[in-house]
Amino acid sequence: MRLSDINEYVQTGAALVAIVGIFLLGYEVQQANRIAALSANQLRISDVQDINRELAISEDLAEIIVKLESDGTDSLSPAELVRARAWHMLILRGMEGQYYQYQEGFLDRKVIDRTLEDISQGIYARWEQLGLLDAIESQEWHLEIRHYLQAPVSS
Repeated sequence: MRLSDINEYVQTGAALVAIVGIFLLGYEVQQANRIAALSANQLRISDVQDINRELAISEDLAEIIVKLESDGTDSLSPAELVRARAWHMLILRGMEGQYYQYQEGFLDRKVIDRTLEDISQGIYARWEQLGLLDAIESQEWHLEIRHYLQAPVSS
């Protein structure tokens, strides 16, 4: 066997190893993206559970929320207003975080559509009432919310 034949086999083998390596790298990247998407969804579910758990176990938060919804911010004591603002800021930040995860490709559009529907059911009005609209950091998200709120309701 000549040296040129051996060199050709070595080069062919190296090319095959490189091709297999590229396929394996692509597979690993795909798996990492799937894990990141699953993690984003799990984090979203965990956040929702935490919010509902806090509302369920709080001695007075439910009363503050009901009072705010029925009688407005003027009916709240200063301490209750702080709690209501903190509560709604928690919701605002969570929803804004979901939008960021959606933008990065880790959450489906249906999650954002559901979030926008929730916002339209009075959450945005409450944020406005509590003076929290300036706390929305992503202008894209704020524009998307306003566009959704202005869109005609389909029946």
